[in-house]
Amino acid sequence: MPKEAVVIKRVEDDDHHEHHGGGWKVAYADFMTAMMAFFLLLWIVSAADADKLKGLAEHFTPVLSQSNGGGPEILDGHTLVKSDSPNGGGASSENQKRMPSFGEDDPLLVFDSRLRNSADEPTPAQDPPSEAAPDATDATENQVDQEVLDSNQERDLKFSEIQRDVEQQLRDNGLADKFLDNLRFSKTPAGLDVHIIDQPGEAMFASGSAQITPETRQIIQGIAAALEGTEKDVVIAGHTDALPFTSDGYDNWDLSSGRANATRRVLVASGLKPGRIAGVSGLADTEPLLPQRPEAPDNRRVSITVLYPEG
Repeated sequence: MPKEAVVIKRVEDDDHHEHHGGGWKVAYADFMTAMMAFFLLLWIVSAADADKLKGLAEHFTPVLSQSNGGGPEILDGHTLVKSDSPNGGGASSENQKRMPSFGEDDPLLVFDSRLRNSADEPTPAQDPPSEAAPDATDATENQVDQEVLDSNQERDLKFSEIQRDVEQQLRDNGLADKFLDNLRFSKTPAGLDVHIIDQPGEAMFASGSAQITPETRQIIQGIAAALEGTEKDVVIAGHTDALPFTSDGYDNWDLSSGRANATRRVLVASGLKPGRIAGVSGLADTEPLLPQRPEAPDNRRVSITVLYPEG
């Protein structure tokens, strides 16, 4: 009887239907645990105050601390100190391996490598603060300010005396009291201004000319007599109002200059030394006494400025 042929059938399977092993789950769980611990640490660091962070840093600082190892709790440590004895016994300090130094002065350096690098750099020595010496400059400035104040007060008193002397001289010369209203006194940064002004119905100069009236001459003579006992220089300026004036080419500029020069001649004739005349000018209507009323008669005037002494 013939033998039956043995047929071996091999079926290849690509293992698509087999279940995978569970090893990846363990790795994934470890990864998630580590991430949770990392974010928990970040939360603790961000939520803790400076004292707790310092205690945490002291706990993990790789140097010798006090006997209690940072305190009963992790976040309740003490200040770290160096040990005077070698760590471990008989070897001398020269043969000992140098311990890490970062974190000794400031435990918070442990958490920032940039701070550790900067802490390792030598810090330049600074001189101890010395007691501030009295500032001689302030004393000198105060002294100068006081001297200036005293000088200003003295000048104001002298100018007040000049004003009284002018008024008294005019009364002694028989000038009518009504013409005293044609005088105005004002103190300026340059000195004492004595204004001889026009009043309605009482002009100090003839209309449209530099001819001085008798009353104006008396006033100028009284000013010269009051200044005779002083050594102060004077500046004379003529002014007009804003009303246009022209006569054969003669305008407000010529008019103000002519009146200022006529005043100079009377002052010199009355005894004021010519060398004390520091300047004579005509300003027309450029510097009105009453800016809000440029056409007012008060703006027609001659100003004699008694100058402050230089220095």
